[in-house]
Amino acid sequence: MPAATAGERPDDTTPHAMPDAGQTRVESPVSAAPAQPRFVAHPECALVTPDYPPQSLRTGEHGTALVELETDAAGRVIAARVVTGSGYPRLDAAAREAALASRCAPYLENGVRSPMRARVPITFNLDE
Repeated sequence: MPAATAGERPDDTTPHAMPDAGQTRVESPVSAAPAQPRFVAHPECALVTPDYPPQSLRTGEHGTALVELETDAAGRVIAARVVTGSGYPRLDAAAREAALASRCAPYLENGVRSPMRARVPITFNLDE
């Protein structure tokens, strides 16, 4: 069969199956997206005590950083970010590092371990 040139249609005599009106087209299955972490208000976490940055101690910096952490289904902290800072970047960085080194009990949803997100306050107090 000769190839079609611009502006011509090939002489295609091959029959093409067309779905009947009553048939439903089924798409190939797509793998399910991973579960989005559930936000948990009161997580069971063993928070690591942050190292007080030496320069922050010398200059009298203190405050509380609110850190959002994310765990995998096993309770390992896989991500952390400062949501509300203490007002001091060194303290915020130390709070984030402490959250990343922490561990949480696996979150159970209907008896199944699931990833979770939670917000935890990390306080730096010069009196402690």
